[in-house]
Amino acid sequence: MDITRAAIEYDNQPDKRFSASEIPMLIEAEESLGLGEESFRIIVDTSPVALIISRLSDGIIQYANRQACDLFRKSTADLIDSSIIKLFSKYTNDISILSVLSSGMDVKNREIYFREEHEPAMWLSLSTKTLVLEKEKVICTALLDVTEARELSHQLSYQATYDDLAGLVNRREFEDRLQEIIDSASELKTENVLCYLDLDQFKVINDTCGHMAGDELLRQLSQVLHRCIHREDTLARLGGDEFGVLLENCPLKNAINVADNIRQVVQEFRFLWEDNTFNIGVSIGLTPISPENETISDVLRRADTACYVAKDAGRNRIHVFHFNDEELAERHGEMKLVSSINSALDEGRMELWQQSITHVDKLNRKLGRGKVHFELLLRMRDREGNLVGPEAFLPSAERYDLATRIDR
Repeated sequence: MDITRAAIEYDNQPDKRFSASEIPMLIEAEESLGLGEESFRIIVDTSPVALIISRLSDGIIQYANRQACDLFRKSTADLIDSSIIKLFSKYTNDISILSVLSSGMDVKNREIYFREEHEPAMWLSLSTKTLVLEKEKVICTALLDVTEARELSHQLSYQATYDDLAGLVNRREFEDRLQEIIDSASELKTENVLCYLDLDQFKVINDTCGHMAGDELLRQLSQVLHRCIHREDTLARLGGDEFGVLLENCPLKNAINVADNIRQVVQEFRFLWEDNTFNIGVSIGLTPISPENETISDVLRRADTACYVAKDAGRNRIHVFHFNDEELAERHGEMKLVSSINSALDEGRMELWQQSITHVDKLNRKLGRGKVHFELLLRMRDREGNLVGPEAFLPSAERYDLATRIDR
């Protein structure tokens, strides 16, 4: 068979923009440089592409370059005059791939899974083109090994989706899935619930035993938590010792049962580290995902607030968000005030005021003449310039560990 003529006919097909894994690039070089068949063989044998040309009528291989021989671990003599269908059947039972080779269908950069018994698996990029040579149809089959590129892509995709430490879905992927649930709930009117988990006493283990112990605890506990949820639900590590669970198509009553099971499992869990045994608890906030006008921040804020209420109520318990919950409304107001306190500290809007201290007794006032005493008072000025007294913001500052910063 005249391979050079086949190359020229292949190159005259439409679609002149080729990828690196397609044989037309090689054939274009042959034609533009005016190379003969021997020169063309040299080009295709030094390319990374495995090239096989077979008859369409019976699938008998007419040509195979060096890369094809290396790929299939066969000599040229073994490949020539053998069946391409039988050759591929040793590596795949995908009928659609075998159909492409027998029917003359053109494909472009189709990734296929290849594996021979007792050998490592491969991913190949397959491109085929049918052309006519000496009044006989032949198929040019180009194969490029993309196993490493695919594995790298999979690794990058995994790192973008999962938390390295716990092996659970990370916060970004969790929020993406939460958005999908919000959208579907609006369309399908389904019931869904978000659980927000915060470990109790984790800081004690981290501070007394070190971060390695804390990391190992999170790894072990992640496996324990994973066994508490259904396959269609999502468990994620949101950061630090905080986890999130998305319960899809789940009524609130059922979600409370799931959350209580999680709480009991965590309570019964024992963490061993250097001959020490630790038990921990978990505070859980639950919020239903409304089918109307929800945002990711709204849902997360409600669940986080409910979790804080559970912690304040004594830890190792569950609190469910209700839209008419006065306690949650009060807590949400306090949390908003925390943001105002931080802003005032950052922007220098905390002020010290002085108030004179004098004796009510006239005699003592005369004796203390020349001495001036003052009491210093703290005030916060809001962004509108109004003064806010300490009774309005200090309780929240103390609750959320901002008192030390205010003292400084």
